[in-house]
Amino acid sequence: DSIKAGLGVVIRTWDGLFCAGLACPYWGNSALQAEAAAAVKGLQLASQVGQLGIVMETDSKVLFYGVNDHGCRQAWSILPLLEEIRLLSLNFREVRWSWVSRNANRAAHKAASIGFGSVELKSWAFRPPQSLVHVLVSDGLPCPPS
Repeated sequence: DSIKAGLGVVIRTWDGLFCAGLACPYWGNSALQAEAAAAVKGLQLASQVGQLGIVMETDSKVLFYGVNDHGCRQAWSILPLLEEIRLLSLNFREVRWSWVSRNANRAAHKAASIGFGSVELKSWAFRPPQSLVHVLVSDGLPCPPS
């Protein structure tokens, strides 16, 4: 059976300034599948906005170990998405993966909650929605005015 989730992506410049983001609903089989699908969307968006080198942050250790090929047996259920992630990663000079705690990933989770409540993809270039601005500012990160 499938579950409904929200996908959220936040792209920042090297100094933490909001660059772009998106949110959309997603139907899948697990939270892990939604995390991997969000990574795919993140790589696609980063490529569209012309990023050459990126740091992908995730709070999913299974996804982190799966993309870094550390023999994570729990990642078998997302193998097709891992292959898509590997192919999309070829569009960049460098893709570095970083595991972060859920508390350090609040902006992406806020974007995912926006996606969960929407019926179609929403994307933002340069200026995030007000509800996301509050999270970015509370994280102490620079953010353009809404």
